[in-house]
Amino acid sequence: MKRFLGIVLTLTILVSGTICVSADETANLSTEQKIALEFAMDEGIIGGYPDGTIVPYGGVTRAEFITMIVRYMGYETNEYATFDDVPKTFWASKEIATGVKYGLIDGMGDNLFAPQSNVKVEHAAKILTALKNFTKDVDIEKSGGWPEAYMLLAEYAEIFAGTDHYELGENLTRIDVAVLLYNVSQLEKCWFEYTQDNQLCIYFEKTDKTNFGYYCGLTLKEKGQISDEPLVETFDAETDTVLEIVNKERAGKGYAALEIDVTLQKAANQRAKELAEKFSHERPDGTSATTVVSEFGIKCTMFGENIAMGQTSARQVMDEWLDSPAHRENILEQEYNKIGIGVYEDADGIKYWVQLFIVQ
Repeated sequence: MKRFLGIVLTLTILVSGTICVSADETANLSTEQKIALEFAMDEGIIGGYPDGTIVPYGGVTRAEFITMIVRYMGYETNEYATFDDVPKTFWASKEIATGVKYGLIDGMGDNLFAPQSNVKVEHAAKILTALKNFTKDVDIEKSGGWPEAYMLLAEYAEIFAGTDHYELGENLTRIDVAVLLYNVSQLEKCWFEYTQDNQLCIYFEKTDKTNFGYYCGLTLKEKGQISDEPLVETFDAETDTVLEIVNKERAGKGYAALEIDVTLQKAANQRAKELAEKFSHERPDGTSATTVVSEFGIKCTMFGENIAMGQTSARQVMDEWLDSPAHRENILEQEYNKIGIGVYEDADGIKYWVQLFIVQ
């Protein structure tokens, strides 16, 4: 079980529950698969059946797979799918709609989704590489198109390491999906570089700060103009939720909505990581938090920062910030016009949250 401390002005302790799995069901699983299964259950991605079984070797439908992805990402599910074969009463209608909304999955043509069809290896490769934004700088068509380019990206990222099924056309099982999502959770960032002899390499950094890379057979959209910024954007949904709540509160006061600033977003993510080292408005090097904006070349006439630690969701951290007069004052400062939202999760599963506000 994981223990979290939630800190804004108060202390919050949250303990996640676990699901008991019979030894018979896991007897043939590898050590890596058992670790991944525990992760998936602890995170609420995979649950047990009414009879208490987990069925690790059971098949996974398209509806089940996108539901697991939505749970992993923590996306809000508010709308119903509009496919002809996914009525509102279908158990995963909202999860399917959310997956489509975020560009993670498409229909099968003729306004059909085929929710009960099995998920194949190539479908998972496309969805998971999109989830991690690995395709950002890749010319998919020139890299082999569907499904080859996605399979290559997944192979380089070692997303299928430890799964029982990894060949084109194979169906995935529940334990495969647990391993896939565990592997994805271990990837911190990805970038491309050219060698001196103009060979393209793809590199990955894991959450334990180890690196690995490959010479890769991909073609980039704009050769020689590749961003060295991480492609992984794990907390997009949480950032969206924080921004939505902030602007809803401001609208209630008749104030203008805050706009996300890309560079300020990078600064906020930097501060979120620093909080894991030193939870303070003072940075680990002893300087004030205000120095982060100049570090990123941001010019502003007014600056504010909210920080928090241990909250497990965007709604929880916003509730606590809004309950605190000082933090609420920053959120509702009429003059602010730009915001950066940072989220960082350390190796113990503790999340650190940052809001940076500026007038520009």
